[in-house]
Amino acid sequence: MRDSGEKKEMNRNSDPGSALHNDPGNALHSESRTDRPVDLRGDPLSSRSAARRLALGGVLFSLTLVLTWLDSHLPPLLPIIPTRYGLANIVVMFTLLFVSVRLGASLVLLKAGFAFLIRGAMAGGISLAGGTVSLIILLLLCRPCRNGRVSLLLYSVFSAVAHNLGQALMLVIFYSSLPILQLLPLLLIDGVISGAVTGLLLGLLLPLLPRMEGLK
Repeated sequence: MRDSGEKKEMNRNSDPGSALHNDPGNALHSESRTDRPVDLRGDPLSSRSAARRLALGGVLFSLTLVLTWLDSHLPPLLPIIPTRYGLANIVVMFTLLFVSVRLGASLVLLKAGFAFLIRGAMAGGISLAGGTVSLIILLLLCRPCRNGRVSLLLYSVFSAVAHNLGQALMLVIFYSSLPILQLLPLLLIDGVISGAVTGLLLGLLLPLLPRMEGLK
C-alpha cells in the first residue's frame, strides 16, 4: 500500500498539468510573466502606416502633376497675361488641411523640382517662389480655417494671391526690365479669380474626399 501511494505521488508530481491542479494562479502567472522589454521597431502596424503614407504621398503628387498638366492646356484666365487657374493648389490645400502639413510642403517642393527638370531653371525658380510664398500664407491660415474662423474661399484666395506675388518677385529677378508695377493689379485680380475657382472646387469635392488626419 505504501509503495502504491508513493508511485501515485510521483506520478502526480511528474504530470505536466499538476501545477495547474495544485496552484492554478501561480502556474498562469509563471507562464505569462516576462521581464524582457518589447521591441516596437519591428511592429507590422507601424510599417504598414509608413507604407500607407508613402503610397498616399505618391498618389497626391501624381494628382498634382496631372492637374498642372490640365491647367497648362486650359485657356489663360486673363488674356492679357498668361496666368493659370492653379488647379494643383487644390491638392496642396487639401493635404495641408486634412492630411499632413509636412506632406503638403513636400508637394510644393516636388512640384518645383519637377518644373526645374522639365522646363529649366527659370520655370523651377518661378514655381518654387510662388509655391513658397503661398505655402507660408497657407500655414498661417491653416488653423483658423480648420476652426472655421477663415472660410475655405478666403483661404484659397489668399493662397492664390500670394502665389502670384511670389512668381512676380522671381520674374523681377530674372527680368529686371519687366514692368511689374503695371502688371501687379492684373496679378492681384487674377489671384482673386483663380483662388475663388479653386476654393469653390475644393468645397464641392470636400464631401467626397476622406479625412486622413491620423497620418500627420
